[in-house]
Amino acid sequence: YQLDGGEESSALGKYLLFVILNADFCNRRVALPSPPAGLGWRRVIDTNLAAGEDFAEPDREVVIDPPDHYWVHARSVALLIAR
Repeated sequence: YQLDGGEESSALGKYLLFVILNADFCNRRVALPSPPAGLGWRRVIDTNLAAGEDFAEPDREVVIDPPDHYWVHARSVALLIAR
């Protein structure tokens, strides 16, 4: 799911959220849409990661590289932000 956060004013300015839900028993490669110019995808949450790495602190999100896809593990959730 992709949500546009630019419709409401926020301290973050314009941003996009991309929610990945993987209920499958297999890991999946998810193609990411190209964000608007000047924005890049960053990982905010990945429930497959170890405690302490699963949720990123504000302004400490992990840059997605390469930016065109994300591997989401089986039975996990990931939240990405483009800003």
